[in-house]
Amino acid sequence: TATVTQEGADDLAVPVEAPVSEVGEKTEEAVLWVAEKQTFKGDFNKFIAKELKFPVQAQNEGINGRVVVEFVIEKDGSVTGVKAIKGIGLGCDEAAENVVKLTSGMWTPGKNNGHPVRLKMMLPVSFKIAGED
Repeated sequence: TATVTQEGADDLAVPVEAPVSEVGEKTEEAVLWVAEKQTFKGDFNKFIAKELKFPVQAQNEGINGRVVVEFVIEKDGSVTGVKAIKGIGLGCDEAAENVVKLTSGMWTPGKNNGHPVRLKMMLPVSFKIAGED
């Protein structure tokens, strides 16, 4: 069985500094950690539970744990920059990344002051062999 949890966040938008070019110009728009509004179209937990694949090798090795995946929800609801930033190996990191990639286009973009914004998310995805505590 694999499960997913989502941690809460503060109510304040906190910009992540955008990269700067050699001549001092920002190369892309800032990404926020928190927005006034952002939603998943549908039942997020049900979607993840259905689509997340627990790698057989990890199950056979008795691997349990949590993979933390970082990603950006773009202004159009697509997902970019998907990367496991804390993993447990044996294919679980890739499985968590893949299920997050499947959510691309299923998000209502984050908004601040009524305008769509890029929103950085961190999602913990838990892998646990059924019947183990």
